[in-house]
Amino acid sequence: MLIGNKVDLAANREVSYEEAKQFADDNGLIFIETSAKTGENTETAFLKTASHICDHIDDGSLDVNTADTGVQYNRVSMPATTKKESKCC
Repeated sequence: MLIGNKVDLAANREVSYEEAKQFADDNGLIFIETSAKTGENTETAFLKTASHICDHIDDGSLDVNTADTGVQYNRVSMPATTKKESKCC
């Protein structure tokens, strides 16, 4: 995922949308422009990234059981006192 931030400051743009989109396409990346200030597309950026990862897990091109895919899942044990206070499973 390539994220162009500060889309709310268009007058100060140093990289055009087209240039960034082309770079993303050439490198197999999803591209989106966001603004942390206004919140524009910030949630969408996370959701698209998560969806893309899930799609690759579902189609078998990404195996979460191997470290060479770049995805690592580590279950973290919480201290007993925290577990008791937690409302989550």
